[in-house]
Amino acid sequence: AVLPLIVWPLTHLAGLSTEEQRVALVFAAGPAAAASYVMAVQMGGDERLASNAVALSTLLAAPMLALALWISS
Repeated sequence: AVLPLIVWPLTHLAGLSTEEQRVALVFAAGPAAAASYVMAVQMGGDERLASNAVALSTLLAAPMLALALWISS
């Protein structure tokens, strides 16, 4: 949920156009991949942590996307 706030100044420092900044922010605001849970299960990782990360990032994706697009406008 914090990634768009990190990506936004980096896109400015990189000199990206407004359109390119928005594309980067849309990708940064997206939720964690659900495949991370499957990978955690198959590799004996922390399944609970992976599932919580996917759930939380999915819940926060829409408001963070709105915030990211508002910031970039």
